[in-house]
Amino acid sequence: MRLLICAGGTGGGVYPALAVLQSLGNEEMTVLWVGGEGGMEAELVKRQGLPYTAIPAAGVHGVGLRTMPGNVVRLAKGVLASRRVLRQFRPDVLLYTGGYVAAPMAVAARRLPTLLYTPDIEPGMALKFLARFASIIAVTTSESRAFFPSNH
Repeated sequence: MRLLICAGGTGGGVYPALAVLQSLGNEEMTVLWVGGEGGMEAELVKRQGLPYTAIPAAGVHGVGLRTMPGNVVRLAKGVLASRRVLRQFRPDVLLYTGGYVAAPMAVAARRLPTLLYTPDIEPGMALKFLARFASIIAVTTSESRAFFPSNH
């Protein structure tokens, strides 16, 4: 199995993704981690001995009008970079645990099987956006289900 993990920005998405990966144990799989450019996750992931690649990403919620156009351009570049990564790696499934970096990947991978895992009671803006692309949504607590569509 070829697993692409896309998470970054803060430890809130990175550590849960690492825990999920560890729980998979000795499964025969090839893993690629995709994070954001300049993200704190790069060093953490590389320390685990996992292959890592970065794509452009930025938030658009709550940013000012001056910042918005540049962030939209970064997201568009992120979608293009994500398409290249998907073409080269050819994952069987994708795992998202949060962070703005997952948004361009989700758009590029919208036809592939995806698992969205939310480790928090209330998911962040990125995970709420990603829900529309997810094949399966996994939550840590039942309270989290209220934030996602009922068809998942």
